Amino acid sequence: ASVYDQEHGRVELYAWGSNMYGECGTSDHLKNNDIPQYDESSTTRLFTRRKINLVPQQVSVSVEDVRSIACGSNHSLLLTCDGLVISFGRGNFGQQGNGTLEDQHTPTVIETFQRMMRSDSKFRINKVIAGGETSFAIDTDKNLFAWGWNEHAQLGFESSSIVMEPRQVKLPRPVKEVSAGSVHSAAICCDGEVYTFGRDCMPKLKGGGGRLGHGRHLSLHGIRDEVVLPLKISSLENFRVMSVACGADHNALLCCRRSRSAGRQQEQEEDRKDDDDDDDDDDDNEVDKEEKGRKRMRQTTLFVWGSCITTCHGVLESSTPRASPGVEDENFKFVAAGDDHALAIAVA
Repeated sequence: ASVYDQEHGRVELYAWGSNMYGECGTSDHLKNNDIPQYDESSTTRLFTRRKINLVPQQVSVSVEDVRSIACGSNHSLLLTCDGLVISFGRGNFGQQGNGTLEDQHTPTVIETFQRMMRSDSKFRINKVIAGGETSFAIDTDKNLFAWGWNEHAQLGFESSSIVMEPRQVKLPRPVKEVSAGSVHSAAICCDGEVYTFGRDCMPKLKGGGGRLGHGRHLSLHGIRDEVVLPLKISSLENFRVMSVACGADHNALLCCRRSRSAGRQQEQEEDRKDDDDDDDDDDDNEVDKEEKGRKRMRQTTLFVWGSCITTCHGVLESSTPRASPGVEDENFKFVAAGDDHALAIAVA
């Protein structure tokens, strides 16, 4: 089915990979455990208990304005330009958000958000995020909603281990961004503060915690294993967090130092000193100005924490966020995290 994008014109939605639970949204899901059949000439190949789309297959949706997409372990989310949220795939932890634990093999609108839109004409979902078996959504007023697997409080509130319909997550300020790992999550508020919740304890780290970035002091308060309600990472008080990415047992974020009155005075003094240095070296005047201009730009630094036995951080373990070694002078723009690896883009 084709969907329309105002900027690029008519586009189409495609999916590929495992479709065992309908997570690709196509109709060729596996309904039983028949003896595997192999067809080398086919674009799909049937394995035991799994249906795999080897090449992208077109997905049929009932709307024509898909805005964004998100993939969890075995479920998918779509967001339309009208603010509707559509889900499909596995539903054993309620990650479909439609009040059941059944798998959905065709894209289906989440009724909770649709009812909220009917009762409030201004209500719209603006962003969807999929974790392992969790789902999140942020509305235009920067409120956060969550549903799915909550055994370790990775949804950010205290409830049963399975939440089958969207519920609002209470944070002290409007939410800008969310990232979800398997058993923990992180949310950035619009003021640049980052809150984490879910399971913290990791046996691989000496002394306990690590996923949530609050340090080993959590064990002193008897909450080392899980943080039920979103808790601010206090060690980042002097930084404004721009982006965050949660892996399985590790995390990465991009941040810059906050502008405070003392900091601004110090920057002004350094600027005056730089100007005096420029006067002493007229030959390199233009070059110096360009170099100092770049230094005055707000630097976005890569911070990492958690456990990573594959050393994808350059840091084996840390229970609090710390600057990733070797790239302190880089200015980063994007960051992403997989189960045991991470990627980041730096700009010149």
